[in-house]
Amino acid sequence: MDINKEKQNIMDINKEKHGWEYCPDIPAKNYIEKVKLFVENDSAFSTFRQDPDYGKILEGWHDGGPTWLKMILDKHGDEILKEKLELFKLNDLYGGPTIRNLNVVGNICPFTLKYIYNGLDIKKHFSGKKFKKIVEIGAGYGAMTIILSALYDFDEYILIDLPDVINLCKKYLKHFPELFNKIKFISCLDLKTMESITDIDLFISDSCLAECDLSTQLDYYNKIIKNSKFGYIVYNSLTNYVSVLNYNKFHEIASEQFIIDREEIGVAVLYFTKKSI
Repeated sequence: MDINKEKQNIMDINKEKHGWEYCPDIPAKNYIEKVKLFVENDSAFSTFRQDPDYGKILEGWHDGGPTWLKMILDKHGDEILKEKLELFKLNDLYGGPTIRNLNVVGNICPFTLKYIYNGLDIKKHFSGKKFKKIVEIGAGYGAMTIILSALYDFDEYILIDLPDVINLCKKYLKHFPELFNKIKFISCLDLKTMESITDIDLFISDSCLAECDLSTQLDYYNKIIKNSKFGYIVYNSLTNYVSVLNYNKFHEIASEQFIIDREEIGVAVLYFTKKSI
């Protein structure tokens, strides 16, 4: 083995990850390479949501549908689910998702149910709130934009992620032209643009923020979160001593400006409300 070449490989991977600490290097590298492929190759894009390398990061638990459906029904009932179901299912039109047939909802991608659960959580916890400007860190391919567009009449939705991931979001969301016109796409390297974002109604991050190193988490806090009225974070990385320390420090700093409610559903779900509101 060429040790110097291996070290350079790891350095190159870490450079591409831009503060993404929680994911092991090889799955992260494979994920980033596949994202680039999906952007460049229409055939690969047509089934990207079933790709095994992509599935190690997103949309990998294809048998999770019954679990997420039960969580939705237990917590939110079926009224709003049925009312918005056809709008939610727009997320299943592109990218070749795995489809399962389930009670109540019929044919649907299991991961679309996960996004629906997250969206309904936001809707229930912040009942009555109108969010006109939403910022999401860790955009995936843009699924939450689809789900939240069924629940909120927002004017602007800002997606922030790795540069290649942002390109995938653009390619996916172009299939929804009316929605696309409301979306702003920002690379996580574009610090100047991030610093210019103000008057945010809702900040969300499903797992992404929690998987960054502490420095990156606090950087996002200072540039984005503290400029938000409300927030929703799925903190999924509480699996080791360092990640718990990161969480405790992040929570301590955020608590200076926000009231933070926490739920446990296997991961920590945090709801932020600014104290000055």
